[in-house]
Amino acid sequence: MSDVEGIVASVDAKKGAKVEKGDALITVYPKDEIQIEILISEADLPTIRVGETVSIEFNWSMEYEERQEGIITSISYINQTDENTTGTTYKAYINFEPDENIRMGMTAIVYAQ
Repeated sequence: MSDVEGIVASVDAKKGAKVEKGDALITVYPKDEIQIEILISEADLPTIRVGETVSIEFNWSMEYEERQEGIITSISYINQTDENTTGTTYKAYINFEPDENIRMGMTAIVYAQ
C-alpha cells in the first residue's frame, strides 16, 4: 500500500530480485499534477520568467481544442547541448493539473502569455 496516489510510470524491481535499502522499486507520478519539460531558446530568456502563466495545447485530436493553464516552475541555469537543437537552449519545467484526456508523454505546444 502506498501513501501517494498517482500513475505508475515504471516498475524497476523484478519478481524474486534482491533489493537493497534505497533501491527504486517503482516510479510513481502524482495524478493531480503533471510536469512538462520544454526547451527555451537563449533569445527568449529575457521574456520568460519562473512563475509565469502559460497556455498548453495538446494536438492529439482536432476535436479537443481546450487549452490547459500551467505555471513555469523552473528554468535551468545551464544550457542544453543536443544534436537535434540549433542554438543555445535552456530546460524549463511547467506544472499543470491535467484533465482525464491527458496522458504521459503526449506532445504539447506551450504558449507564453
